[in-house]
Amino acid sequence: MEESIRCESHRLRRLDSLISAVSIGVFLVLIGTIFVLTSNLYSAVSRFFNDFRLVEIAPNFFLPAPVLNHPVLYLAVEVFCYLWGLFQIVVLVLRFGIGSPIYLKAKTLSKIVFWLGTGWLVSMLQTRIFGAGSRGWFAFWSAVAMLLGLSLIVQAVVLATALQRKPQ
Repeated sequence: MEESIRCESHRLRRLDSLISAVSIGVFLVLIGTIFVLTSNLYSAVSRFFNDFRLVEIAPNFFLPAPVLNHPVLYLAVEVFCYLWGLFQIVVLVLRFGIGSPIYLKAKTLSKIVFWLGTGWLVSMLQTRIFGAGSRGWFAFWSAVAMLLGLSLIVQAVVLATALQRKPQ
């Protein structure tokens, strides 16, 4: 019986490793595809980094921020975030299918919240809902920090719920 449990545990680790390897491949293919399909993305990235200036956000406290809006780059990042978030949904389904440990399921759910939320935030940055210039840039990063906190809270709630339901 103990041997059977060890074999099952080994099988689960191999399947989880396979999911991780496939995820790395999908990540790289997704980035490459976005660069190939988005015209002028290379020059948009270059313009973006050349556009940074130091902005005083408090007395004698400066941070870098882009001066202009970069719609081509922001759209590419938004598309990446949405597609990567959707792929994480596939990963979560696979994790349920193979019976991955709850901490991996919770981590994947946290990634879904983060990446889909970040796609939405990037769309708001692109359309200047956060404001123009450096104001929008810093508001965007503040929202990303809040979203990161939310995704960690989602992960913690799933894990706490699983611990509550676990028979003693």
